[in-house]
Amino acid sequence: MFVDFGPDDRVLHSKAFLQEEVEYNLLHLIAGNPESLRIKTAEDHLIFAQTEGHNPCYGLHPR
Repeated sequence: MFVDFGPDDRVLHSKAFLQEEVEYNLLHLIAGNPESLRIKTAEDHLIFAQTEGHNPCYGLHPR
C-alpha cells in the first residue's frame, strides 16, 4: 500500500535514508514542490516522487 508524504516526512529523515543520501538529493527537491506526486509505502521501504513533465525519482531501502 502506498501513502502520500510531504517534505518533512520521517522517511526523508530516517537513518536508512540518510545513510544512502547524497549531499544534494533530488528526492528532497521534488518533495518540496507542492505540485509533485509523492508516495511511499506505509513501512517507508519505497519512496516515489515525480513532478509533472519530468522523470520520476525513487528510493528503495532494504529491511
